[in-house]
Amino acid sequence: MSSPLPNTTDNQLSASQIPFTQIHNSSKLFLHYLYDYKAITPFYPSLESNNLINNILSKTSSVIRRTYQRNFVANTLLEQNQEFGCSEKTLQNIELLRDPSTVAIVTGQQAGLFGGPLYTVYKALTAIKLSQELNLQGQKAIPVFWIASEDHDYEEVSYLQVINREGQLNTIKHKAIGDLGSSSVGHLSIASEISENITELFSSLPQSEFIEQLEKDLQSAYREKTGYAKAFGQIITNLFSQYGLVLLDPLDVKLKQIATPIFEQAINKSGEIAQALVGRSQELQSRGYHAQVYTSPDMVTFFTLENGHRSALRYQEGNFTLKHSDITRTKEDLLSQLKADPSRFSPNVMLRPIVQDYLLPTAVYIGGPAEVAYFAQISAIYPFFPVSFPVILPRNSLSIAPTRDSNLLKKWGLEFEDLFLGLDLVKRKVLENNLDQETVKIFDETTQVFQAQLDKLQNSLVKIDPTLAEALKGGKEKIFYQINNLQTRFINNNAKREETLIKQIERVFHLLYPNKNLQERELSVYHFLARYGYKFIDLLYQHINPESKNHSILYT
Repeated sequence: MSSPLPNTTDNQLSASQIPFTQIHNSSKLFLHYLYDYKAITPFYPSLESNNLINNILSKTSSVIRRTYQRNFVANTLLEQNQEFGCSEKTLQNIELLRDPSTVAIVTGQQAGLFGGPLYTVYKALTAIKLSQELNLQGQKAIPVFWIASEDHDYEEVSYLQVINREGQLNTIKHKAIGDLGSSSVGHLSIASEISENITELFSSLPQSEFIEQLEKDLQSAYREKTGYAKAFGQIITNLFSQYGLVLLDPLDVKLKQIATPIFEQAINKSGEIAQALVGRSQELQSRGYHAQVYTSPDMVTFFTLENGHRSALRYQEGNFTLKHSDITRTKEDLLSQLKADPSRFSPNVMLRPIVQDYLLPTAVYIGGPAEVAYFAQISAIYPFFPVSFPVILPRNSLSIAPTRDSNLLKKWGLEFEDLFLGLDLVKRKVLENNLDQETVKIFDETTQVFQAQLDKLQNSLVKIDPTLAEALKGGKEKIFYQINNLQTRFINNNAKREETLIKQIERVFHLLYPNKNLQERELSVYHFLARYGYKFIDLLYQHINPESKNHSILYT
């Protein structure tokens, strides 16, 4: 359980922790990665010890030994980041990338509306903090954020959520310009309705001294006809400008050209790569783990663009067939297309890290629980490519609990973990604590007396006539159903008189465990920027610990 709620001051945050063993839906593979690393070392080649810094420092030599096109990549990153409006610190980090002894601490995320969910911020801060710690150890390192602009699932990045002024979860959704079904997010543009989205966002957030600047910055980034990924990049740049975060948009044709050898190998070794992935998935499942990504003997680790639309392929008998069609291409056809126009090729989730680590001297990749899990599969295909498998590090996981809300939890006698019961059960628990305790006691006593007497009667009937005992069993269920129903009505009647309390419960629940999920996966950073301003990022940074293995609750 988390430790008791600590006292806080206006200038710092204090925290308690919950192990992921208590977090719902944590996979066995992820839990072993955190707490039993020896069980999964066969799937993570860089996991040599339980000491993060030692793992990384032992990894950097193999990363640095490989030859990278550092200057070409740095030149492209320079153009991209200047377009995002980067700081001098970011420009310095890009120059540092040219140094053959520099490694990259990489993270990334889809280009979510207005910066996406909170965990996007936590990913960036974890990469920044780790980079700085390595530099203090004498290892040159820069933080790089990979914008997943090639992703085609627009639905996942089309909205954000905040808690509105009524304490309810409010979803704001934007419909971009472009083919939302098959175009990459990086090829979509902001629609004119964005101004309405921005107005709705700030109408939902509480008024504060920070709103004017936040709105101005958001309007500057999200303008009609601006690229969807570009707008996202401007927001991320603005949030982390003083920390020197370097952004990378992989859709850039110059980066595609550099990555051509990876796609050549993916084409030439397609069958062997698929077999390796299938074998790894089977091995994981045989050990009681899950395979994060579905694999099959005919899978292909890249997509092609056909008439502007992304197309998946199947590999059979040496040829590549476009899914849902009878169009077949030979290996030579694809190699010729790749040479003519590498921008027509896009990696899938399995190949994307390979492309990343070919472009960048990646010592560490920082990901969420699902990403950590699928690297257990991806590690099977690294030997096919001229890249080195990085240290995989889970991002920091945080929930922000404002003083008012944490005090209410304490008043109600609740721990943070009690929220995992769900809103209805939390309501019932709090309301029961506010009921006439004498009546509650009588309900409990009545249930206990009936249970004892009916059990006694049933034991006697079994000896005399088992059929009567069986009949009593059904009667008992009806009796307790009626008692429970009466108790529920009693609670509900009391609840009608406790409307203010119910609204408080709902607001706290929606804030701390929205949609029965961790806050970081549901809420936008703007919910907290409106309350604390940009200093919120600095406060978070102070509490980021790259070696943390638990979920932290920060009390503000």
